[in-house]
Amino acid sequence: MIKIKAIILAAGKGTRLKPLTDNIPKPLVKINHISILEYILNTLIELNIKEIALIVSYKKQEIIKKITNKYKTANITYIHQEQPLGTGQATLLAKDFTKDSDFISINGDIIYDINILKKIIENSHSNVLALKEITEPRKAAAVTINENLTEDIKELEKIEMEQLMQKQKAYGTIGIYKFSPEIYQAILQTKPSKRNEYEIPDAIKILVKQKKVSYTTNQEYWLGIEDLENLEEAKKWYSNLLKS
Repeated sequence: MIKIKAIILAAGKGTRLKPLTDNIPKPLVKINHISILEYILNTLIELNIKEIALIVSYKKQEIIKKITNKYKTANITYIHQEQPLGTGQATLLAKDFTKDSDFISINGDIIYDINILKKIIENSHSNVLALKEITEPRKAAAVTINENLTEDIKELEKIEMEQLMQKQKAYGTIGIYKFSPEIYQAILQTKPSKRNEYEIPDAIKILVKQKKVSYTTNQEYWLGIEDLENLEEAKKWYSNLLKS
């Protein structure tokens, strides 16, 4: 496996997971005997990725205490995001950590089959999006692809997504990326979104226009844990994984 650093965006509050997140940050919500964040860290370490930065904010001391005590064989750096200014700004904070190297970026509120991570690491391109087919019309960023490269990434409303799905397969990002340092310059070129945040899809779009972004498509399991219903599904999947 290629030696590469990783960052995990672990600054989320998880308001839709209350009351579980009243006293802990979203990434520490448990999916079984371990938390979401521990699951992500375990997959990275299994692939021998041990240079890892956690972008933290809400109740960061809870994360630092738990992770530092448990993961003594990994070299984990904690980077504080002072204000919730979006995934783009959070990624930019890792610039001094990754320096001139390519790196993996993972959202801290997802679980996934480890093979998704393997494929994105093994892709020969420096900027790679992990994609899954969108099967139900919803508001999301739709990604257009050709044989090797990503051609476009565009935020669509539900009705627009439904229209697209009637014509062709629709793909969306799943919060797992491989980036080159070029992403940092792209982030600096973006403007705040309607939410007054710097969004990583806006930075990706700049690299897409430069024909610098590849992708992987994935049939394997993935789930974004946004609410209590998602959490219950994640627990069932992880319990079955442990039995297999």
